[in-house]
Amino acid sequence: MIPKQSLRTILILTAFSLAPSVQAQDLPEGAGKELVMTVCTACHELTRIVSKKRTKEEWSDTVDKMAMRGAKATDEEFDKIVAYLTKYFGPDGAVGKNK
Repeated sequence: MIPKQSLRTILILTAFSLAPSVQAQDLPEGAGKELVMTVCTACHELTRIVSKKRTKEEWSDTVDKMAMRGAKATDEEFDKIVAYLTKYFGPDGAVGKNK
């Protein structure tokens, strides 16, 4: 018999291994995509980024926090990242909507 803790660990690892990964080609084309790919993925997997649905203010706060933690981009580039994330991964974002 497998101990409960070991079984729980196996189930969690299995779930993560079955979760679909997001690739660069899965991101919508648009101004800011390349910046998200270079700046944001320096520390984060795309799945973590694109699984969020945030308002412009929430994305701006998140990007500001990442900049304070060492994300490297100009203010203009950060603005483009926020605009891209808001457009495609905001509450009314284009990703996941039926067209």
